[in-house]
Amino acid sequence: MNPTETRTFLLFLGLSIYVSSTLTSMAGMSIGFGVLVLGLVAALRTSPTLPWTRSLWQNDDIQPYRMASLALGLACWLSLCAAWAFPVLYSGQSPRVHWLKDCIKLGYLMLPFLVAQALAWLSPRQVAGTIRNWLIFSGVISAVAIPQFFTGWPRPQAIPGFPNHFHATLFFGHHLSTASILIFPLFISASLAAAGAAGAASFFNGQKKEFELKPRTLGLIAALAATALFLTWSRTLWIALPIGIGVWLLRYLNRRKAIALIIAALSATVLAFSQIPQLRLRMLSALGTSDRFELWSANLHFFEAHPWTGIGWRKAEGMTAAYFQEIYGGDISTRFVGHAHNNFLEMLSGTGLIGTVSWLVWTLLIFQMSLRVAKRRDFWGEIGWGFFCAWIVFQINGLTQVNLWEGKALHQVMWGISLLIFAHSLAPVEQPLSKTQLP
Repeated sequence: MNPTETRTFLLFLGLSIYVSSTLTSMAGMSIGFGVLVLGLVAALRTSPTLPWTRSLWQNDDIQPYRMASLALGLACWLSLCAAWAFPVLYSGQSPRVHWLKDCIKLGYLMLPFLVAQALAWLSPRQVAGTIRNWLIFSGVISAVAIPQFFTGWPRPQAIPGFPNHFHATLFFGHHLSTASILIFPLFISASLAAAGAAGAASFFNGQKKEFELKPRTLGLIAALAATALFLTWSRTLWIALPIGIGVWLLRYLNRRKAIALIIAALSATVLAFSQIPQLRLRMLSALGTSDRFELWSANLHFFEAHPWTGIGWRKAEGMTAAYFQEIYGGDISTRFVGHAHNNFLEMLSGTGLIGTVSWLVWTLLIFQMSLRVAKRRDFWGEIGWGFFCAWIVFQINGLTQVNLWEGKALHQVMWGISLLIFAHSLAPVEQPLSKTQLP
């Protein structure tokens, strides 16, 4: 291979390993990211004059998101500075600021730009291959949920009130992680399946073999991911996923048919939950509900203590035990301590109004970016629409869980955003596809 071919092959290999690792454990993701970095370094050594894609960095559509990411990072850093200079104190304890460890996590905000640039250096065939490998691996991983639900292998997490059955945690370690990660390959594979993957033929110069996944294969991947998500036994996801699917249907069916199908699906769901004891018990169980109310109350108190900058980004988790000790006294070992279990309250208590507003703007801009990409009637338009629907479900999941700053979920989110950034650098197809052109 010549230097250019070697460069792109190394990037393709490193990127494929990384995006597949985002569907494994945190350790696997770290290794995958390391492999990606090695691929980038090797590519730069092979071709030291590697060009930067001007359209990727100068695109006006990306500029607001770029500024919002910078503002969010600065707001989180400012809250850490305030926590160090003016710390809150509960039961003799104050937030501990670890500058290196805390600031490294802010690097996730820059990850989409790095990955998007790596995609821009690949050939169209390799870009398609990277996405194809990610989707195939997501289907393989999702299949693990079925035996895991009955046996617990490889990481058992028992379902309360349902003996000998286990949450579908896959390799993530927790069922709520699964609930916030698999939604992305689910909706993207479903969107490509629904469009018949015809967009791939349009984008890759009419060569459909570039993507190589047929609609029925994509549909199988989506079905496996949906099954795994249901078997997480997450109550919030059971509510969020039908909402996301309802929105998703609006692209492929006329409004009347979509509404009719949604009503029928909701009726069937209500009937199933009323007739199956295990489902009814899970939905009506008070387990974890009162605990969350206590955590939400504690985080509101943290916000009141420092309304502008909060008590420190991601420091609420370490301060709830001290807070409960001061408020209730005695033995608090049985109390539920941890992060806010709500993205909004986590940002409000940790970063105050400055950080919360920055996060809301950042979140809304991602919705806007995905909708702008979704307007295309090609391969990338389907990816944009799939991400948009997954982002809806992700935000609903975030009402009862801080999924935003979980490292495992962040890798998947940033991979999806990198696809949006890359798509914005591409010229649209000359003739949008119509429904009659789908195979």
